[in-house]
Amino acid sequence: FLPLVFEEAVVSTQSTGLSVGTPLGIVLGVAVEARLTGSTLLLATAIIQALGTGIFLYITFAEILFPELKTKIDMKFKIPSICFGVLVIGLASLLHTHSHDMMGDHHDHH
Repeated sequence: FLPLVFEEAVVSTQSTGLSVGTPLGIVLGVAVEARLTGSTLLLATAIIQALGTGIFLYITFAEILFPELKTKIDMKFKIPSICFGVLVIGLASLLHTHSHDMMGDHHDHH
């Protein structure tokens, strides 16, 4: 009983942290963009994006993908699904065009 209660408390704390962290991250991003200019803005933006990417990759691999692959149930569906997902994201990134708006830099990537 006690381990179950402890596990639920940890999950609840993590959920609360994510719930609070997301709006705080948005506020931080808006504040950085409003107060900084030039190369300082670019550096701060790069750091914030690197942190966000690192968190996303950690959650994807350490918290979701690896534990899921440890269970041997439905492996014939899991591996092709992962490969398909990587393929879709790769194709989407190749087909997506965007323009950079910071510092007056306007160009498209193809």
